[in-house]
Amino acid sequence: MKYRTELKPRAEKDLKTIPKGNLEKIVERLHALEFIFPYEEFVEIQRLLEDLEDLQELRDAKSAESTSPTRPLADVLAECDERFQRI
Repeated sequence: MKYRTELKPRAEKDLKTIPKGNLEKIVERLHALEFIFPYEEFVEIQRLLEDLEDLQELRDAKSAESTSPTRPLADVLAECDERFQRI
């Protein structure tokens, strides 16, 4: 796939002044790049970013509840079996 990038004039000038191999400066300038994607790819990237945000929220919640008391799964299943036998 080919992507067309349009650099802002200042960014283009700044990128030309960066010595080769100086990755830190290149990374600092990446915010100046603008990428043009086909709509379908944009939607896919947006979906992946939303999934990433959901994953981060899940990890945060899991971390926040790490000290909460827990019950073994076997106990929960046994309790469910008892309730279903009463029905």
